[in-house]
Amino acid sequence: MSVELQKRLEALEAELAKATAKERADLLAHLEEAVLGLEAKGETAPAWAKAHLATWDDEEGVEEQFDNMPL
Repeated sequence: MSVELQKRLEALEAELAKATAKERADLLAHLEEAVLGLEAKGETAPAWAKAHLATWDDEEGVEEQFDNMPL
């Protein structure tokens, strides 16, 4: 992994730790891009990054269930 990408992932991890809900969604989108970029190069993403993205996917799935719920 490049030093630049490693520093960016570390910065994202620190930002996620103190982010509000709105900021968290934006940061997770950036994290997803970084992880996909790593995996496209055949590299492995850090476990903490995958854990954050798995949680994010679960949250979005729950939210989608309520999007079409009749009132």
